[in-house]
Amino acid sequence: MNRIRKRLAADGGYTLIELLSTVIILGIIVLPLGNFMLAYLQNSTDTRDRIADSHDIQIATAYFSEDVANMGVRDSSGNLQASAWTSATSPYCGSGAGSLVLLLSWSAVNTTTVGGVTTETTPKVSSAAYVNESGALHRVYCDSGNSTVSDTTMAHNFAGATVVCDTTCSGVTPPATVTLNLSIASTGDRTAPDPVPLIGHRRK
Repeated sequence: MNRIRKRLAADGGYTLIELLSTVIILGIIVLPLGNFMLAYLQNSTDTRDRIADSHDIQIATAYFSEDVANMGVRDSSGNLQASAWTSATSPYCGSGAGSLVLLLSWSAVNTTTVGGVTTETTPKVSSAAYVNESGALHRVYCDSGNSTVSDTTMAHNFAGATVVCDTTCSGVTPPATVTLNLSIASTGDRTAPDPVPLIGHRRK
């Protein structure tokens, strides 16, 4: 009889109190752990978006400052010509790629050598067009004329831009300073676009 009682006691399993205690302890452990994982995943996505935007801004800053520094078209007599436009009549470098935000042009000395004699001819004009192409800011580069040489994405989450020149942007004398105020679209925890000013200074 004692053996039967001992066997029944050994096969009794968990009591209700033990089961409830286990459920409560698991809840205490799992709930904060679940919240931590959700916060980690959310922060990871936001951080990745910010790093991508920061990378875009660094590239855009490098290209923009160099393009503005080069800006300045001169004719064969060395006279300055219009070199910056916020709107242009087609065809122009980047026309057809998207809506124009800013077009910058510059000229380089162009020479020909005949019989050992070097003479200057009409300067070769290069252009860089900043265009809004399907929600991304692109830089379209043309080496001479309007034929595209390269098309580089400057900002993937592009929400818009405004251009500010220290003088008239499209005047005959190019502005000394050009500012491109970018708006980076809302992503992740950002509820409003981030403003990013790109500032370039002409060296010619």
